[in-house]
Amino acid sequence: MTLNIRLFFIGICFCFSTLSFGQGNALGVHVSTTEYVGDLNNNSFANLYQFNFIALGGGLSLQQKLNASFNLVESAFYNKVQYKTLDKTLGVDANFFTLNLKLKYKFNNGYLLGEKAFFAPFLTVGAGATYTSAINSGLFQAPFAVNEFIPDLAAGAGAVIRFSQKFYLEYAATFHQPMFDGWDGVTKDKNDLYLQHSLGLIFTLKTQEKKDTDGDGVKDSRDKCPETPAGTEVDFWGCPKTIKSNDDDSDGVRNRYDECPNTPRGTTVNQRGCPITIRSTDDDGDGVKNRYDECPDTPPDTKVGANGCPEKVYTSNSNTSNYNSPSTTPPVVSDDDGDGVPNSSDKCPYTYGSSKNYGCPEVREESKKRLEFATHGIYFETGKATIKPLSYSVLNDIVAILQEYKDYHVRLAGHTDAVGSNINNYQLSDDRVISVKNYLISKGVNAYRFETRGFGKTRPVASNTTVEGRSENRRVEIQLFLK
Repeated sequence: MTLNIRLFFIGICFCFSTLSFGQGNALGVHVSTTEYVGDLNNNSFANLYQFNFIALGGGLSLQQKLNASFNLVESAFYNKVQYKTLDKTLGVDANFFTLNLKLKYKFNNGYLLGEKAFFAPFLTVGAGATYTSAINSGLFQAPFAVNEFIPDLAAGAGAVIRFSQKFYLEYAATFHQPMFDGWDGVTKDKNDLYLQHSLGLIFTLKTQEKKDTDGDGVKDSRDKCPETPAGTEVDFWGCPKTIKSNDDDSDGVRNRYDECPNTPRGTTVNQRGCPITIRSTDDDGDGVKNRYDECPDTPPDTKVGANGCPEKVYTSNSNTSNYNSPSTTPPVVSDDDGDGVPNSSDKCPYTYGSSKNYGCPEVREESKKRLEFATHGIYFETGKATIKPLSYSVLNDIVAILQEYKDYHVRLAGHTDAVGSNINNYQLSDDRVISVKNYLISKGVNAYRFETRGFGKTRPVASNTTVEGRSENRRVEIQLFLK
């Protein structure tokens, strides 16, 4: 073995020892054969895939995953290229020792095909060097191509068949163009090519332990909710499985919205979690004290009943009389939904509800939990207001809740962590709640129901000095309320 060949193999060993086992992803073992395209057959591609001259070669490859779409491939091959003209007066018998660095584009990148697809095509392009030794029959020789290193360009396509996560079969057809025209014994205006067919068995290598940024026990490569707050129980994909009640004083209002978080148990509270104080006054001046007034905002001089709600005159077919007349039917109060709350004070006049909730249906505990979960279940591109697709299922769940409670209005509040300037964070939080609003509107929720506001980093719920705390602070709060 000559010194140049020794140097070639030393280079191969160096590349594989420094690039592969420390951080590589897959090692391949291949067999190969080649087909010639050059001056001896007028650079014609018509005879490809006829395999008139079969000479076996082989090689090794290392594949390193850069991202879902691209791999870096280092390959070292021995190829034998043989060809003879029909009259057998000219021919080539060349040996190539080739080292290439290629970029591989994978169609199973999660966009076109699933990453674990059974069958997946790919494309490759790259460059390298080839050491050639050629012995030509006939009239022409290639003295300058014998025992020389030549630059080499490579481009090709192929496909893999995945048997398991540990190994798969790979076929590739790769055009090689040694950058010297004389290796086949004929020098004209085009460099000669050869098509390498290779069939390889690819073995995945054990890689270094992957990161788990949010510490939920699910590695980042699989974690679809990579910013889950610390202590949250998660499912297989790293997303929250259960929701804590987060209602310390058990008044039915989550701590996040509770402005009176230490209310004594059993106290009747409003939607902000604060005690409802019973007033002895008569704010609307209708003669019924607030304590008993079910319609506390009756217009002045309106005739009301014992419950403080307007009484309406019942109209007969013959005449209309004051309800105090003994000849008329007692007055009736309009109540379209039949929930016992008159339309005049019913905030949901066409939906059956509770008199304790202004004639509106009370939001079920399950719905409240789902809205609480959504607070940290909506994800955006870093530093942008673009909603990530993994958030769509959570947003669609919110749509279902809003359609169920169609009489309620929706308050969206955006918050950020403390990274960045005040102005940028105010703008970012505002843009993000607008993105959420627009998504919900696109799914059929009426636009008039929304109130939106961005608070930037002014209302943290956790420390901004830790990853977990900053994750907790990045949120979009969703609250249902009645007007």
